[in-house]
Amino acid sequence: MIERVTTSGSGVSDTMLLALCGLAAAMWLLLLWRFRLAVGQVGVLAPAADDPSPKPRISVVIPARDEEQDLETGLRSVLAQQGVELEVIVVDDHSTDRTGAIADRIAAADPRVRVLHAPPLPPGWLGKANAMQQGAALAHGEFLLFTDADIVHQPRCFASAVQLLRERAADLVSALPRLLVRTFWENVIVPMYVAGFAQYGSAAIDDPASPDAIASGGLMLMRKQVFDALGGMSEVRGEMFDDVGLARLLKRHGKRVVFRLSPQLLQVQAFKTNRQAFWGTTKNVMMIGNGRPALALAAVLLAAVMLWTPWLTVIAGAGAADPLPAGAGLATYLVQYALLLRGGRRLMQARWGALLFFPLVVVVVTCCTLRALYYRSIKGAVLWRGRAIKVR
Repeated sequence: MIERVTTSGSGVSDTMLLALCGLAAAMWLLLLWRFRLAVGQVGVLAPAADDPSPKPRISVVIPARDEEQDLETGLRSVLAQQGVELEVIVVDDHSTDRTGAIADRIAAADPRVRVLHAPPLPPGWLGKANAMQQGAALAHGEFLLFTDADIVHQPRCFASAVQLLRERAADLVSALPRLLVRTFWENVIVPMYVAGFAQYGSAAIDDPASPDAIASGGLMLMRKQVFDALGGMSEVRGEMFDDVGLARLLKRHGKRVVFRLSPQLLQVQAFKTNRQAFWGTTKNVMMIGNGRPALALAAVLLAAVMLWTPWLTVIAGAGAADPLPAGAGLATYLVQYALLLRGGRRLMQARWGALLFFPLVVVVVTCCTLRALYYRSIKGAVLWRGRAIKVR
């Protein structure tokens, strides 16, 4: 006989709880299968064995806003690149800390570095897209390479990207860095990284005939004449995801975009504090629903079903002193954790202990989605790095 569990007055049967656990496990397995498929289809950018010939001249544009903690390390890793000729343009995007001073000090000691301070932000432009546009306008190299200020590049990173661009006859090469996951809330939001890559990673990215496109702001390499011919960042000036927007723009013009994982060549710790990790996904969370609020909210509900059902089942089973649902819920959670730990290693270095709390990602996604919807619907703005920027 099926015993009804009346914990918290829910009246949910063992059968229902076990069915929900099975559904949660199936959904999780499907997500991880899709993630592993995406990793296999996208491929890896490995270090090049030889220097590219002829040696490319690359103009590196680094948008930097309040990056005093990371700019020097990231910039020096750029200046240490091998097999390429560099000019580096650091765009100090209205920083409120010592970012500009650090860039000026390094520029004073290395003639390859120039610094552009606080370029005017026109209406409708997001700060990073504007910084990229302003920096590219000063570039003289054959190639443009956009990177973030907190990215640490291995010495053969740029040479490897150029070699891949030439081999594939590509118009844009982008690489995803290895994510260094250190804070508690960074570890909690690991499933969001996995889900995002599972959604967007595919072999069709390399196909000029397919509209599928993805890019990472950690490294985007393209010929300057291609960038200029497209009007630079003007068509994606208000895009929350400027990197993906630029890749899609190239695809719409029939260009070839190549995207790779690159854990050996570049790495980043995106969030330095728990507060940054919790709220830092406010901008990116809308990408889960392709910028559509209804889809973003549906994703929150789906995540809650997938991740909270096992523990609700454990609690219900424990409350009714019934080992069957309690054991089934715990087993489902452990399977989810093991699969996440295994899959996440392809993208990041996470702390296995903090990763145990991954179901709390639902709290992060809910809070960030509501915050993003508030700024978008009430203020008509995007919140990013302490600025609420009005966009059309």
